[in-house]
Amino acid sequence: MAVDSGAEGSTQDEQDTAESRQERSRRSARECRIRKKEYVVMLEARVVEIETQDRSLRTCLEDTQRRLADLQAAHDALLRRTQAAGLF
Repeated sequence: MAVDSGAEGSTQDEQDTAESRQERSRRSARECRIRKKEYVVMLEARVVEIETQDRSLRTCLEDTQRRLADLQAAHDALLRRTQAAGLF
């Protein structure tokens, strides 16, 4: 009978070990899902930040392009006036 109790004890140890591994695996999977959600939230916040920056830069570019067009028009007008006056 000592052999039987040893076999049962071994089976119980194996079952405890398997349950322990399953619990560690579940915990690891849960932690992985949490980290993934946190990562996705961080990425979504970064997207919002970059989209806001993009809008701001596009507005700045449009303003700069308008200012350039105004300056070029003023430059051309000055050139025409100086040429008409015979200065150049």
